[in-house]
Amino acid sequence: MPLLHNIVVLSAGGYGHVPIPLLKQDEPPLANKPPSRTWLASYVGSLYHAPHDMRQRMHDYFVNSEASYTYFHGGAWRDVMADSWTSLAPRGFGRTSYHVMETMQQGLIPIQVYTDVPWVPYLDLYKTLGYIATIEELPALYHHLDQVMTPELFLEREAKILSYRDSHFTKAGVMQQIGLFLKGSGDLACAPLPASIRDVGDHGQ
Repeated sequence: MPLLHNIVVLSAGGYGHVPIPLLKQDEPPLANKPPSRTWLASYVGSLYHAPHDMRQRMHDYFVNSEASYTYFHGGAWRDVMADSWTSLAPRGFGRTSYHVMETMQQGLIPIQVYTDVPWVPYLDLYKTLGYIATIEELPALYHHLDQVMTPELFLEREAKILSYRDSHFTKAGVMQQIGLFLKGSGDLACAPLPASIRDVGDHGQ
């Protein structure tokens, strides 16, 4: 792709020039979220599928640090998310995962854990809504969540996420944002082309 000129690639998977949301099924906003939560952070996905054993390493960090954290992999994953202030959304096969948008569609706060490049759409806006971190940055981020953030601040973020839900985090909203981007406006933005397709090692992958 570096040799192709005058082509702009909008990518949900993690390799291109413009990150866009990676969408799967539509998740409705969670109703009746408890005003207080049991967990500061939770993860409800597979511990596999990411390069460099990254998901397992992320999980191990939280377990070994005795953080306010729980892991769950099963049918009641939405209930676990609803009882957590933040939801971990580590990258998978590509540089992002469906769980980033699943989280935001529900009006909850994602933490996108990445390896080489954080592949999140609307990066400037996203930084006011969710979080990004490498494995190495998780201790500092957790300290911030634990010592600086309050239930009121978390709730403010959740309300702001919901205010952008339909316009930015749904299929119709993404199509609208793509149209605005092509006209020179909107919240999508170009990003440097990653050095490899997936950050898995050799052969340009």
